[in-house]
Amino acid sequence: MSDLAERLGRLPQGQRSRLLGRMRNQMTAGVGRRVELQRSDHGPRSRSSFQQEQMWFVDKLGAGKARNNIALAIQLGGPLDRAALHEALNAVVARHQVLHSKLVEIDGVPWQEPVPSFVLGVQSTDLAGSEDADRELAELTASCAAAPFDLAAAPPVRAHLVRLAEDRHVLLWVVHHIAWDPGSTRIFTEELTASYAAAAAGQRPEAPPLAVEYADFAAWQRAKLENDEHGRALAGKWRQILAGAVATEVMPDHARGPETRGDGRGLKLNLDQKLLDRLTELADTSNTTVFTTLLAGFNALMRHWTRAEDVVVGTASASRPHPDLEQVIGCFVQMITLRTEVTDQLTFRELVTRTAASVMDSFTNSELPFEQVVETVRPVRDPLRHPLFQIEFTSLGRWGTHRAQAAEVEFTMDQLHDGAAKFDMSFLVGENDGLELSLEYNTSLYRHGTASALLAAFQQVLEQVAENPDLRVGDISLVEEPAASRHARELSRGGPLDEAAWTTTLDRAFRERATIHPDAEAVRFGTVRLDYAALDRWSEAIAHRLRDRGVRRGDPVAVWAAAREVWLKARTASPASDR
Repeated sequence: MSDLAERLGRLPQGQRSRLLGRMRNQMTAGVGRRVELQRSDHGPRSRSSFQQEQMWFVDKLGAGKARNNIALAIQLGGPLDRAALHEALNAVVARHQVLHSKLVEIDGVPWQEPVPSFVLGVQSTDLAGSEDADRELAELTASCAAAPFDLAAAPPVRAHLVRLAEDRHVLLWVVHHIAWDPGSTRIFTEELTASYAAAAAGQRPEAPPLAVEYADFAAWQRAKLENDEHGRALAGKWRQILAGAVATEVMPDHARGPETRGDGRGLKLNLDQKLLDRLTELADTSNTTVFTTLLAGFNALMRHWTRAEDVVVGTASASRPHPDLEQVIGCFVQMITLRTEVTDQLTFRELVTRTAASVMDSFTNSELPFEQVVETVRPVRDPLRHPLFQIEFTSLGRWGTHRAQAAEVEFTMDQLHDGAAKFDMSFLVGENDGLELSLEYNTSLYRHGTASALLAAFQQVLEQVAENPDLRVGDISLVEEPAASRHARELSRGGPLDEAAWTTTLDRAFRERATIHPDAEAVRFGTVRLDYAALDRWSEAIAHRLRDRGVRRGDPVAVWAAAREVWLKARTASPASDR
């Protein structure tokens, strides 16, 4: 999630002006008054933001779990001044109130309470003489990242410095999501390196005072929604947007049940710069953003994979909603539900336009917190599912490793995968010398091969629509790799063993597809088109006739066909007892 300035800067001029106008209208919403964002003295404690409140409730429900921990591994190359690093870390923590505040419960809701004179201690481990430093570092990193925070006892930050050699260290920085978001990583990188350079030079790290603190944002956020008329208008708009909506789901490999856990695994796929350039050109000619164009491609993928014409997914936005918040560390993430009607007759260019309208509609009304949207829409609740969507699609803008140089030390920051799946599937798209597609999936629901195939299919969609934006959605071709060969390839990359991939047969694979996607096109020959349900019915009839004539499993059967589609129907028929 890129910061607000970057995302606005990528918009075409006309759309940027319209969006800024709408944002200004939102920021001045009220009955005859304007709600100003300003720095205030909130006393010993202040109300949390809506984002913090939601995460606080999740943390209480999953007590003892580190589901919302964010871990950074910061490689430090060069002659490190450990005292200067400690001073720099505490300078950043002291500058941002949210990093030195705990969350205490008062009347059933969380309040931010700064801890006076809080000093962050940095634990240290020396692995320079270890025979297997990489393994020990991996174990230490996992342990540090997985340890839960007690949000009521202390600020939700920790640091651990690992020495690997005289000029090689790793700083493990772990923070709870309640005080952090992707935009915070950029701010942290800038301030940490600047503070380290000053401390290493014997100077006191200093930075201009922040215009506002995170607590000011939380108060401003709540004040804007105290206007009942404005809140009702937002609620009414969300009821209109999501009326009758059903969350889009990818059919799971394993049944969803009480034993379904939140364990996750991540996959990545890198696409070249030329593809990104073509998609950027398409976005420009469509007067929209690369994010919208990628989302349109994802909508087309969901249309093919699930056969849904009403695609409902979620996205995470961490844009700071006011210029004074651009340098403030904290959690500004807002989950937004996106709904787009997708039909096979649309050209991809038309789908981009339709998706852009959906994105603008949802983002314009995103001021209403997610939990209040849920209360407004009142979907049928299922404890095994998220309330409005099961699949996340988020564009991270320009991302990747953060690098900086300070006092002869190179800082290289990487965010670590936390091993948790917050949704059934999360598709994350970033720009990093091309496109980087990342898929985090729930391993209790999906096999490695399914997730890998879906990610590869997304690549196929993007390549085809970038080459021909006027291609109809229904004409996008997704050639599926046979399960056994796909599994062999995944095994060679270290994927888990999947016995089912080796034991399936053509007729079994056909029946599975006919059950999951009965309306999907199975045969196209000239003007003749058959879906899987029709092909299944015909092949079933052929199988019954073969059995009536005494044909049994293993008996050879000659097939004569005047047309290719007849041959296919016969090929999928089987006289076996299970047909």
